[in-house]
Amino acid sequence: MKILDIDDNMYVKPRTRHGFQYSGNLAMNGVATQSSLYGNRDASDAIDGKRNTHYESCTHTLKDSNPWWRVDLLNEYRITEVTLTNRGDCCPERLDGAEIRIGNSLENNGINNPRCAVISHIPAGEAHTFQCSGMHGRYVVVVIPGRSEWLTLCELEVYGTPAGRPCPEGWKKSGSSCYYTTTVIKTWEESRKDCNERGAHLVIINSKEEQTFINGLNGPGNETWIGLTNVDTKGTWKWVDGTPLTTAYWKTGKPSSYLGADQDCVEFFHRSSDPGEWNDEECHKSNNWICEIF
Repeated sequence: MKILDIDDNMYVKPRTRHGFQYSGNLAMNGVATQSSLYGNRDASDAIDGKRNTHYESCTHTLKDSNPWWRVDLLNEYRITEVTLTNRGDCCPERLDGAEIRIGNSLENNGINNPRCAVISHIPAGEAHTFQCSGMHGRYVVVVIPGRSEWLTLCELEVYGTPAGRPCPEGWKKSGSSCYYTTTVIKTWEESRKDCNERGAHLVIINSKEEQTFINGLNGPGNETWIGLTNVDTKGTWKWVDGTPLTTAYWKTGKPSSYLGADQDCVEFFHRSSDPGEWNDEECHKSNNWICEIF
C-alpha cells in the first residue's frame, strides 16, 4: 500500500447525514491492483487522493484483453457512489464502455461481481460520479469488457458506510437498508424534502423482496409515495438518485396519465396479498411516504 503524501492536490470528500456518520473516501485506505503494469504506473496511483489528470499521476495497464483495476476496501461496505477521474492529457476515449463492479467475490478477478454502472464517456480531465444505490461489497472493480485496451485511471473515490450499521431509532431494517414510515400526509415534493432532511431519500425499490417488504409496512388500502418520478424526464421514469427504472410493479393498466392529467409521481398501493403495486399519480396529491437510508 502506498503511503500518502498530503499536499494541496489532495481531495477528500466529507459525508455527514442525520442518523449516520458517513465515511470519507474509502478507497484511500484500500489496497489496489490491476491486470498488468505499464512502466511504473502502479494501481495505487488511483487511490492517492489526488485528482491530477496527467500521466505521471495515473494508473496504466498494458493493452490487455478485458483489462481491469481493483481496490480492496479491506472490509465490506454499503457503497452509495463511486467517483472516477479520467486522464486529461491523452486518450479519454479509452474508458468508454468500462464497467464499475462491486461485491465480495474475487472470482474472475472480481469482474463477476454485480455491476454498478457502465461508463459511456468521461471527457478528458473530468471527474464523474456514479450512483451505486447502496450496493454491498469489499471490492470495487473497473473493467473494460470485450476488447483489448489500455486501462488508465487518474483517481477513483468510493463513498459509503460500513455494512451492518444499525438503524436510527424509529426506523425498520431490511437487508442493507433502513426504512421510515410516516403517519401524516404531504405532496410528493414535500415528502422528498422531508426524507432529505432526515439524511435519507424517498424509497427506491430494487427487488421483489424489497417490494414485498414495503407492502408490509402499511395496512391494505394505504397509499404511500415512493421515489419514482418522470417530472424532469417526461416519458422516462427515474428514481430520485437518478437511476432509471428497470423492474416495475405497476397496477394493471398503469402508468396511464388518466384523463390527460400530469401523473408524474408514483404511489405504492399496499395490498392484503404481496407484493403490492404501483400507480402513477399527480404529484400535488397528499399521501403518506416512506424514506430509506442505504
